[in-house]
Amino acid sequence: MDLSIGLKILKDRSHMFLLKKNINQLVVFTDQALVSGVNFLIGILLTRYLGIAQYGHYVMGWILVMGFSSLQRALIISPLYALYPSQNDKRSYLDNLGGIQVLLSGLCLIIGVVIMIILLIFNGMDFSPALCIYLPLLISLYTLYDYLRRVYFVLGRGKECFFVDLLVYGLQPIALFLLRSFDLLTVNSIYLVWIVLLTLGICIVIFRRGIVMKFSGLRDLFRMHWSYSGPLFWTAILQWCSGNFFIIIAGGVLGTTSVGIIRIAQNIVGVLHVLFLGLENIIPIKASKVLLESKLEGLYYFFKKVIIQFGLICLFVLGGIVVFRQELIHFLYGVEYVQYKDILLQFSVLYLLIFFGTILRFVIRTLSVNKIIFQAYILTSLVSLLSAKLLVENWGIQGAIFGLFITQLIMLFYYSFNLFRYANRTYNYR
Repeated sequence: MDLSIGLKILKDRSHMFLLKKNINQLVVFTDQALVSGVNFLIGILLTRYLGIAQYGHYVMGWILVMGFSSLQRALIISPLYALYPSQNDKRSYLDNLGGIQVLLSGLCLIIGVVIMIILLIFNGMDFSPALCIYLPLLISLYTLYDYLRRVYFVLGRGKECFFVDLLVYGLQPIALFLLRSFDLLTVNSIYLVWIVLLTLGICIVIFRRGIVMKFSGLRDLFRMHWSYSGPLFWTAILQWCSGNFFIIIAGGVLGTTSVGIIRIAQNIVGVLHVLFLGLENIIPIKASKVLLESKLEGLYYFFKKVIIQFGLICLFVLGGIVVFRQELIHFLYGVEYVQYKDILLQFSVLYLLIFFGTILRFVIRTLSVNKIIFQAYILTSLVSLLSAKLLVENWGIQGAIFGLFITQLIMLFYYSFNLFRYANRTYNYR
C-alpha cells in the first residue's frame, strides 16, 4: 500500500513537471507572438499613415538595428543557450555575461554614431542629424533589452518576460496613434518611442529581478564564448550582407518604395517569425541536453521530430497565405497594393526554404561545427555581392527576390552536404 502511494506521488509529480514544462514553452511562443505581432502592426500602420516610401526609410534604419542584433546573438545569445546548461556556477556565469553585454551595447552605440555621421557627411543621406543619435541609441538599448529577455527564458521565467514585453511592445501602437493624432508621426518619432519604452523595460527587469552585471573575470568568459561563437560572429556579418544586400541595392537602384513593397510581403509571411524565434528560445537549449544525454543518435531523432511537427505548422500557415494572399493584402494595406500579391506567393515559397535552413543551423550549432555556417555564408555573400546589382538593374524587384532564392538554395545544399559528411566521419570513427 505504501509503495503504491509512493508511485502515485511520483507519477503526479512527473505530470506536474511535464505540465509546467509545456506551459513554459507555450509562454515562450506567446511572448514571441506578441513581439512579432506588434512589429507586424507597426509595419501596417506606418504604411497606411506615412506611405510606402517613408515606410521604406524606416525599414532601412531597422535593417541596421537588426544587423547589430545579429552580431549580439552570435556573441552572446547563441553561446548562452548552448553553454549555460553545462555551467557549474550558473549565477556567476550570468552575472559576468551581463557585464560583457553592457560593454557590447556601449560599443554598439559608439559604432552606430560613427556609421551615421559617415553616411550623413559623405553620402548625403536624406535624414535629419537627430537620427545620428536616435538610431545608435536604439541599437544599444535594443541589444541590452534583448539579452535580458533571453536570460528570462534560460531561467524558465517566461511569464515574467511576457508581462514586461507586454508593456514595452504593447504600448508602441498606442504611442503611434497618439503621435498621429497630434501630427507628430515621423520616422524619428517612432525611433524615439522605441528608445523610451526599451529604457523602461530595462529598468523594470534590472530592479525587479535584482540582476547583477559583474565586470571581473570577463576575459576568460569572453574567450570561452569566442571559441564557440567566433565563426558565428563572422557568419552574422556575412548573413547580414547575404540577406539584406539585395534589399539595400533595390533601395539604392529603385528607391525606398521598392524596399517598402518587399517588406509588405515579408511582414505578412513574417508571421512565421513567431515560430522561428520561438524555436530559437527552446530548441537549442533542449538539443544541447539531448546531445549530452543521448549522443548523436538521440539528436537525430530529436530534430527529425522537430522538422515533422513544426514543418507541418509552417506548411499550414504558408498554404493559407498563398490561398488568401489577395484578400490579406487588400485588408491589411489597401487595394492599391493588391497588384503585389504574386510577390507574396514568392516569399511564401522562400520562407519554406528558410524554415529548413533554420533547423539545420540549430543542428550545426548544437554539434559546435559552426564553421559550416560561416563557410556557407561566404558562398552566399559572394553570390550576393557579384549578382545583386545586375539582377536588380535588369529585373527590378523580381531580380532581388530571385537572388534571395539562390542564396537560400546554396545554403541548404551546403548545410546538408557537410552534416552528412560529419555524420559519416563520426560513425566511421566509432
